[in-house]
Parts: sequence; structure tokens; C-alpha cells
Amino acid sequence: MQRQRGQPLADRRRRRAGCLSHYEHVAIEQTFVLEGSFADHVGVCTAGNYVWRRPGSRHDAWTDEGCLMLAFFLKPNTFFD
Repeated sequence: MQRQRGQPLADRRRRRAGCLSHYEHVAIEQTFVLEGSFADHVGVCTAGNYVWRRPGSRHDAWTDEGCLMLAFFLKPNTFFD
């Protein structure tokens, strides 16, 4: 976390297939995929690509092969399951 700005940075690794069930981005979230890929209802984000989600967006996200990503967010996501 950058204490002077309060912006969390998370590195997320999924070594195998998995899913994050129904959740909402409370504030903007930006993700850069380092290895593998993940998908949601919009499409697939592969290694070397960047994706962002606007505040209030809700979805599921999953990976079939596993992935490593860096995610920047201003507030924690809200999970509904």
C-alpha cells in the first residue's frame, strides 16, 4: 500500500482454474495481467494486457489456466456470495 496516497496494490495469483463469484467494484479497479489469463462477461484479458472496471460494476471473474495479476483499487470490492 502506498501510505501517502492510500492506494492498495494487490498481487493475485491463481495457480489453477478458479472463479470469483458475484462482486461489485465500489471504486475503479485497474488490473494488469502478468501471466496466464482471466475472463468475465466482457471477454478475456491475457498476459501483457490491462483492464479496468468502473465503480458500481458487478460481475463474476474466472480463469481456466491460472493467472498472475497486479490489481490497483481505491476501495475493497463488495462480495455477495
